[in-house]
Amino acid sequence: MPRALLTALVLATCLVTLSTGAALKTGCSGDRPDWRSDPCYNDIEPLYVLRGIDAGTFPYVHARLSADGFGSNGFNEYPVLTGLFMWATGQAVSTAHDYLLVSIVGLGVCALLTAALLARIAGLRALTFAAAPPLALYAFHNWDLLAVAAATVGLALWWSGRPRWAAVAFGIGGAFKLYPILFVVPLVLEQLLRRRNDEALRVGACGVATLVLTNLPFVVAGPSGWWATYRFHETRLPSSSGTVWANAIGGISTGAENALSAFALVLALAAISFAFLRGATGGRAEVFAWCAAVTAALLVLSKVSSPQYVLWVLPFFAVVRTNLLWWVALCAVTVVRYWALFGVGDLGLGMSTADEVVRLAVYAQAATLTAWAAVITVRMGSLPGP
Repeated sequence: MPRALLTALVLATCLVTLSTGAALKTGCSGDRPDWRSDPCYNDIEPLYVLRGIDAGTFPYVHARLSADGFGSNGFNEYPVLTGLFMWATGQAVSTAHDYLLVSIVGLGVCALLTAALLARIAGLRALTFAAAPPLALYAFHNWDLLAVAAATVGLALWWSGRPRWAAVAFGIGGAFKLYPILFVVPLVLEQLLRRRNDEALRVGACGVATLVLTNLPFVVAGPSGWWATYRFHETRLPSSSGTVWANAIGGISTGAENALSAFALVLALAAISFAFLRGATGGRAEVFAWCAAVTAALLVLSKVSSPQYVLWVLPFFAVVRTNLLWWVALCAVTVVRYWALFGVGDLGLGMSTADEVVRLAVYAQAATLTAWAAVITVRMGSLPGP
């Protein structure tokens, strides 16, 4: 199939998926339902007021976080570029619904950019992103597509032989949601394996410097306001609707969850990096494989695992050639989890039954991603390229 036709097919498919998602999220009436009662729920509309966007409050600089975890004066729980996007898109509107519509346009562009880049790298396998049910459910739920697009730009730049610019893109992605900055690691490891020590240093410096420079103005203007974002997550209470830790260990404390999560993630990153170094053959698939396995580990082991984080891993089903049954399993679990969380009224379930379904879905997602990441890690040096 000609590349232009293939890309057009992927983009058209993505547009249909996004249209479905937009119809879902804009389906609420003016009176907000309880967030568990209607699948149209999204974070964007309520945070328009809760984060002071309706009042034009600039984020971070004067932010405050109370002892009980309540933020004010421009507090934002997301890294700086996401906060800036949230603030900027709110300047042209005056209602939460209009804010959602403007956000849909911006996030939709991010999704289409991601789909186009994946089509360029992986051909028709890009449909695993463009046609994914989780994309319809979560594209306009929160602002995660900003980081997904930046991370995919970085992958495409590395694929085209520009590792320094890829590191810059990952640094920008880290200023949207932190996880893409980790993707600098395999770029550095790749250069070290090729005995290009100076280039490894330059690549690493590009990524870290980009992340630092995007944060620096906020650190200088209001250090305590900037740090409130990270203090919030440090003290954030465990959520049984999100993490395996809170589900598996009833009543787990914040400190224990922080420690267990950090320890498990360090072990996972070390194991995946060891597999990368041991199995590296110089093939292009290995950097993609490292990033995919680490992203899956983050979704399983992090102390916070919001349901829309599944968007982070979707691009890797295109660029890492594993059996598509893994993608089918993850999509199925995601749909079940979504409706048990946000569509209790539609399903006709009692709340306790819905909570049990959510708990089982969290376990099922963790099992699926763990097994998929294990396959990728074991086959690190033998996976075919896109």
